[in-house]
Amino acid sequence: MNTNETWDNIEWTSQARNLLFGLKKFPEDSKIIILLRHSERNELKSVWDTNELLLTPDGHRIAKKLGKNFPINRFINIFTSHATRCQETAEDILEGFLNKGGNGKIIGNLEPLYKIGVERDFLLKQIENGDLIEYLQNWINGSFPKEKAQSIMSYSINAAKIIWASINNAPKRSIYLHVTHEIPIMAVRYGWFNLLPNEKWVNFLGAIAFTFHNDKILLFDIDRFLTLEFPTWWNPKNLE
Repeated sequence: MNTNETWDNIEWTSQARNLLFGLKKFPEDSKIIILLRHSERNELKSVWDTNELLLTPDGHRIAKKLGKNFPINRFINIFTSHATRCQETAEDILEGFLNKGGNGKIIGNLEPLYKIGVERDFLLKQIENGDLIEYLQNWINGSFPKEKAQSIMSYSINAAKIIWASINNAPKRSIYLHVTHEIPIMAVRYGWFNLLPNEKWVNFLGAIAFTFHNDKILLFDIDRFLTLEFPTWWNPKNLE
């Protein structure tokens, strides 16, 4: 398949297509935060050996295609995790966006999102069998020893203090794009918006995107658009 055929027909690309549709629904002058899972990677042989996972050829092509289709009237600031597959995704998206005539840059890493406060070996042991929904449910329920993992709400709130506030003084029509992994996205999706992981799951290049508008949160959630109240732990005055 060529790039356009892959974009139109492969199942995992549907969430990337959904994101582009969702971005059109945000107010024109809004400042948007996007948490995006990296593009398609090579097959995972073991959870204990993930550091060198790279994007597939389709993963590269579709990431560039996504960047090419981001709204041209918005400036994009891109943050990425340390993982090579996330950095590759960020570079491909930016290349596609710049080639279209867009304006953006890669800022670097933002630790509060990527360091989830769970001891690495403990995390890998929990997900070794591949049941990530069960892992997240256990994290939500506080089933992990405190010395091995901070609570999911503590992680979510700490991340929000940095990530949400980042757009406080940002110019209108800016996008803050965070290229990350499925566990951080699904964790803050619950911690920020009280959406359970068994309702939906984020695929390659799937995303949540949101902005603050009239004391509400406008959220694009993987494939749907929601209007939500601020969580009780967040003071909207922090965004003034």
